[in-house]
Amino acid sequence: MKVFFCHSGSTSQKIAQGLKDLICSVIQQVKPFFSEEDIRKGQQCMLQLSNELNESSFGILCLTSENLSSAWIHFEGGAIFKGSSTSRGCTYL
Repeated sequence: MKVFFCHSGSTSQKIAQGLKDLICSVIQQVKPFFSEEDIRKGQQCMLQLSNELNESSFGILCLTSENLSSAWIHFEGGAIFKGSSTSRGCTYL
């Protein structure tokens, strides 16, 4: 299962990193996408993000008081659900 870890801002990024590490250590079948690790310098980041969002069937949105109004977290959250009945997601507050 591909899992997309959504974050925006430094606190949210640290939380997403911790959740990714924990989930991957418990459920080895998870194929995580965490932008800081999975997008290499020089890559077309928007193209890779778009591909990963389309291929991911589950997303975890790491929400903090800092990023509740962030356009980026709303974009990624909406893209995870993409109108598909098979896409799932949850928030981590």
